[in-house]
Amino acid sequence: MEEPTKRKRGCLFWIGICFGGFFCLVATILVLYYATTTPEERAQYEAEAAAEREAKAEADAQQKSAEEAIAAEKAEAAMENFRSSVSALILPCDVAQLAVANALQDFANADKFMLAEDAQSMRRVCGNAWLGIDKIELPDGLTTEIEHQIDIMNDDCKVALFSRKELAEELMPLIDGDLRPSTFAKVREEMRLANALSSDCVKAMEPLMGQAGDQ
Repeated sequence: MEEPTKRKRGCLFWIGICFGGFFCLVATILVLYYATTTPEERAQYEAEAAAEREAKAEADAQQKSAEEAIAAEKAEAAMENFRSSVSALILPCDVAQLAVANALQDFANADKFMLAEDAQSMRRVCGNAWLGIDKIELPDGLTTEIEHQIDIMNDDCKVALFSRKELAEELMPLIDGDLRPSTFAKVREEMRLANALSSDCVKAMEPLMGQAGDQ
């Protein structure tokens, strides 16, 4: 047990020597500094050093601000691409539903073959949009709040797109000649539901306009 204790004491001794030497060196530098400079020189040096530190801090702040601005621009561009992708996906469904709605305004005189084609197109494009909205790639660097808003938008718009697809399917018996009041009532209810859900989809998209990145 005696030999390890000696080695330990030896290590502590040399550690003490090193620390003592370091503090002696610092003290020597300070003594020389104060011995070889006047108070005015020291004040000027310290002022110059402070000005240099301030200039460096300002330059660092400007660089950080510029980097944040570039990141914000990239995030907004990515978010705009996302919004454009969503709009491009939904637009064909909007156009197809508008064509059907216009024909239904004068259902008695409407070209039933053309109306049937429009309804089939509506069913197809709205169904494609319903299946495709989850496949749109999200931008990077979104805040948790915006990600939550996108989830709400996806849910609301998916339900709306599915409802419009269902409306197109419910229209087919009516177009084929099933003119019973119950058929008209069912189509009218599907149209009311589809319009209400589409409004929810639009409202869910509104908070996302002009938002991106870590704000």
